[in-house]
Amino acid sequence: MEGKGSCSPTVNATKVSRLSCGGLNRGVCTAGRTCECRSGWTGPHCLVPAAFDPVLYERPDGFQDLEFTGPLIVYKSILWIGLCSLGLLLFISASCKTKLDGWTAIPDV
Repeated sequence: MEGKGSCSPTVNATKVSRLSCGGLNRGVCTAGRTCECRSGWTGPHCLVPAAFDPVLYERPDGFQDLEFTGPLIVYKSILWIGLCSLGLLLFISASCKTKLDGWTAIPDV
């Protein structure tokens, strides 16, 4: 039971006073000039149905909220394949150069 909204208990017979605590079925105005809600109603003037909403409207912040996306594993693997291929090509060209150093050109006849 919530309530605690201000009201006037002396004018309970008028329509305005009944609406100030949600009407006859939602709450009553007490002698302390505050609303006291009946079962199933809440709020300062007993105008809100008391219910439980399990939906999370605000999820906690996480790393993904920084809008930073690091390199994906696909890009890392492509990078490694490219570097290994480059190293292999350098090795092959170096070995071909050493074989070509001992050769002589065939003279044109």
